[in-house]
Amino acid sequence: MNAVVAAVLIMLVLSLCRIHVVVALIIGAISGGLVAGMSLDATINAFNSGLGGGATVALSYATLGAFAVAIGKSGLAHALADKALAMVGKQDEGGTTGPGHVHRSADRRVLQLPRGP
Repeated sequence: MNAVVAAVLIMLVLSLCRIHVVVALIIGAISGGLVAGMSLDATINAFNSGLGGGATVALSYATLGAFAVAIGKSGLAHALADKALAMVGKQDEGGTTGPGHVHRSADRRVLQLPRGP
């Protein structure tokens, strides 16, 4: 996998998990350097030297952060969760799906695993 793509994906996932943007940036940069085959020292040095003239990059990361917030506010994450739950099993009229059924409430979803035989 391309190291830049890996770093951006890691930062996106961390941002969606509501990790602070600066922490996501640092973790993404370090993991991107390690994926590229750089040593930890070389990765940190490249990160530090890149901070000097990185206004364009900072603007790109700010845009990425705004994109992550937009995804969070749009309900796309909930739609994907609903789709994944639908793929696990559809509810019948009784409200259960058989071996593993889904109970839905207003605030959370819990997947119940089947009990023993």
